[in-house]
Amino acid sequence: MEILTQNAAEECVITLAGNMLDQHDIAELQQALECCLDQGQRVFRLDMANVGTVEATGIKAFVSALDKVRERNASISLAAVPEHLEDLIAAVNAVRRFGEAVTAFIDTDDTVTAPDALSTVQPAQLSGDTVSCTSSTTIEITSTDAQIAEGARKLEAFLEQLDVDSCTAFAVRVAFTEAVGNAVRHGNKADPSKCVVARCSANDKLIKLSISDEGCGFDCAGAMQSLVDPVRDRSRGLHLMNSLMDEVSYNEAGNVVSMIKSRTVAPPEEHGGNKHGEIVEQACEVAV
Repeated sequence: MEILTQNAAEECVITLAGNMLDQHDIAELQQALECCLDQGQRVFRLDMANVGTVEATGIKAFVSALDKVRERNASISLAAVPEHLEDLIAAVNAVRRFGEAVTAFIDTDDTVTAPDALSTVQPAQLSGDTVSCTSSTTIEITSTDAQIAEGARKLEAFLEQLDVDSCTAFAVRVAFTEAVGNAVRHGNKADPSKCVVARCSANDKLIKLSISDEGCGFDCAGAMQSLVDPVRDRSRGLHLMNSLMDEVSYNEAGNVVSMIKSRTVAPPEEHGGNKHGEIVEQACEVAV
């Protein structure tokens, strides 16, 4: 993460560029904020336009840094928030005890938007294996941060072809990014010689994702038990995936995750318009 600080009489503008993956990427930002606070600055604006790949752990560390600014009676706002960061902020807003901390910093001049409340209706039967698909694509990436974003762009193109509603597309996109990020960093240990393969299929009822890596897997049962505490760094991404998708399962080895989401067709008013809707504070009321 690269940080550029510009102090002015009325406010301090901090420009961020790069990936926001974990607390290490936020450390320099926190130092810059503390330095400006020590110098008497009390108004901050963060330019987010060049922020790249973002993960839930990075968001937690980011919000923690913002919270420390507020604790010192200073104000801070976000500007030019990229769409992929809007999605993750909105998704994290669905997690209890964490959403309030996130939305407190959104600048009303650069309103972060997200879909209307995600559907939490559970179909009577979801079985991606027994329902034949009408559309499919395979996305293969190498294990680098840049390729995570590239994979998300390819998924976005696939979802646009399906003409699904914005809430479904939002949920699938965030869950996909979390799963692929886990596969790249934890499964393949960010080894660029190893690949992550995402198989995406859909029919008029379901969207199914299957994401595999070349790692040795992990303790799925133990990880699922950790979902009882969604604000823990290690479980937050898994919690988002389970909250946003209707079904999440793993193979025995733990290096393939399969996710299913029921779908509806986008209503006419969504075509050609803003696919987000309500502001973050009103979005994503997922039961946790």
